[in-house]
Amino acid sequence: MSADSAHGESGLILFAALAANLGIAIARFAAAGIIGSAAMLTEGSHSAVDRLKQILLLYGQKRAARPAGAVGRMIAGIEAESAYVLARNRVALYQAESYG
Repeated sequence: MSADSAHGESGLILFAALAANLGIAIARFAAAGIIGSAAMLTEGSHSAVDRLKQILLLYGQKRAARPAGAVGRMIAGIEAESAYVLARNRVALYQAESYG
């Protein structure tokens, strides 16, 4: 399997997961509206956040395919640090939501 083939397959998988999570989020929001469940509304919000995460993964794949120049390496380091902080905060919020 070539690198291009692997990159294409992972992008396809992310798009499929994005579409599935979109359907799940719509179903959860619809169920929350019909039965008036706050828990289902929270689950719908969680699915929406998962979609945003997948969009960021797709963006990251696109950016990773570009070669980095001298300034690009510095910016890539800043982006990597920002992505780490965002991921860390997302995990902390998810844990607080789960245990809180």
